[in-house]
Amino acid sequence: NLTTSVNENNEAEIKKTIVKLMGNVIEINPSVKVKELSLMNYEGKVIDHVINSQSINIEQVLSGIYFLKITDSQNIVKVEKIFIP
Repeated sequence: NLTTSVNENNEAEIKKTIVKLMGNVIEINPSVKVKELSLMNYEGKVIDHVINSQSINIEQVLSGIYFLKITDSQNIVKVEKIFIP
């Protein structure tokens, strides 16, 4: 089934998501077609939210542990734990 194989491939891609902290920006692996990024604190409060972007600016974010919710173009969601120094 073609649909199944496409979905399995997309799930595999988002599982391989590489999150890089580059200065004041968190970057997502370009192989993942990002639909939305949401940066949340430990309480689940959304600190920042971007649409159709492979990166999110963290310049105004205090150091600590956060969660980055990544939604791809197929609406597959992955949450990454992020430490911001």
